[in-house]
Amino acid sequence: MRISGILLGIILLFTTLYPTPEAKSYNKDDLGNISEQPAQKSVKIIQIIKPRTMHFWYIVDVEICAGPTQLYSPDLVISSDRDEIIETFWGIIMPYTCDTGRFFISAKNPDSIEVGFANSINSSPASKSPRTNEKY
Repeated sequence: MRISGILLGIILLFTTLYPTPEAKSYNKDDLGNISEQPAQKSVKIIQIIKPRTMHFWYIVDVEICAGPTQLYSPDLVISSDRDEIIETFWGIIMPYTCDTGRFFISAKNPDSIEVGFANSINSSPASKSPRTNEKY
């Protein structure tokens, strides 16, 4: 049992660090002007990767922006048609800057994956990253 856990950990680490060339990647077509400062706190999906070796698992790259006030280790809710997880993005994001993170989630359909801030998930439907009219 212990060996299978270690083996699974090595496989997850390897597929994260070295994605296979045949891996399906869903990239955003328009990244926008990267020199713009974020006006408000936001989180959005940058890229979704389907590793070749892990069925029903996706690697989700997200961008977290602080806006006018710094963020201290924000909690993110990442949800899909199969799963919903709360992950902490450890560290400080300084005002008007952004940082990126990478997370795993199980999903049947990559278009169902959404991300939002955990503390504002119930307060407003706009707190989740919109998936409409975006291509990955």
